[in-house]
Amino acid sequence: MKKNTVFSFSEIMHLAATIYGEARGEYYAGKVAVGWVVRNRAGNPTWWGKDIISVCTKAYQFSCWNNNDPNSHKVKHIASGYRDQSIMDDPVVQECMRAAMEVLLGQSRDTTDGADHYHHRNISPYWTEKQVSIGSIGNHKFYKLGSK
Repeated sequence: MKKNTVFSFSEIMHLAATIYGEARGEYYAGKVAVGWVVRNRAGNPTWWGKDIISVCTKAYQFSCWNNNDPNSHKVKHIASGYRDQSIMDDPVVQECMRAAMEVLLGQSRDTTDGADHYHHRNISPYWTEKQVSIGSIGNHKFYKLGSK
């Protein structure tokens, strides 16, 4: 993805919503790292999507978008950009929006080293078998699988 790419309001909000759903309890660096995974996927279009929105909403990739996730309603609400003050004034939502803009504008360094996958450190998904993590940030372990 080119550095001077222009992103729509909807792309910013979908990324902010995904960061909220996946990393709302992380320190800021963890939120930014999740944002970079989405951006790295969008920059390498394949089965997981071709742009920010399709990457965020790809079925079963980011659990916060699954209908059975307890926060999916709030995630979808944030993504829609609807101005519900009780949601949009939440400091965590605002921090996720700031992280999304920083990632999309290239104002932060990709501390994931190009990662396109991650998982919480307390689980071991099947896809991590025979994979080497490229690092951990907060509670997430990061992997670069798409370039193989």
